Formats: sequence, C-alpha cells, structure tokens
Amino acid sequence: MLAYCRTLLATCDTMAISDYTRQVAGLHGKALDPSEFNRLLGLARMVGIPAADTNQLRAVKSYYRVLSFAERLLPSRSPQVLQWIERELSRCTYFAAVSLDRRLVPVAN
Repeated sequence: MLAYCRTLLATCDTMAISDYTRQVAGLHGKALDPSEFNRLLGLARMVGIPAADTNQLRAVKSYYRVLSFAERLLPSRSPQVLQWIERELSRCTYFAAVSLDRRLVPVAN
C-alpha cells in the first residue's frame, strides 16, 4: 500500500490546480497545509467521486491517517523523520486538491 500511495502522490505532484479550484477552495501556494486534507476531501465528495477514483482516495486517506498517527507517536528528537512526515501529509493534501480540481474544472467549463 505504501508504494501505491507514494506513486499516486508522485503522479499528482506534477499536476497543476486550476485558478478556479484555488479560488473556490481558498487555496494559496503549491504546498498546502496538511490540516486542509479532510476539508478538501469533503469538498471533492460533495462534487461527486467517480467510482474509478474511490479506491485511490480511500488509499490516500488511509496513508494520511497512518502518517498522522505516526507523527503523534514519534518523539520530537526525530526532526528529519517529522519533516518527512509533514511533507508526505502535505502531498496527501495536494492529492485531495487535485482530486477536487478534476471534479470542478469540467463543471466550470
């Protein structure tokens, strides 16, 4: 599952989020705050999730939860590991924003 999620995140890293979606979702900058993950995922669900995307979103959501749990468990003496986790959480959030964008852009046109 780890490799699958990291592949999904890497794929999304290269995708741009439209100005329309950024405006609708209130997003600023490429790096997104990990705390926005659930909100963006909720917005994507409200717009509608195609059946083909359900497994991808479920996998990334599970990955996000595991990372969040690990972040709380790790001692603060591991700054490099915590930085990596924070980057991965931010990538999960970006994935959620890209998922939202794929749903909103066809609606906007």
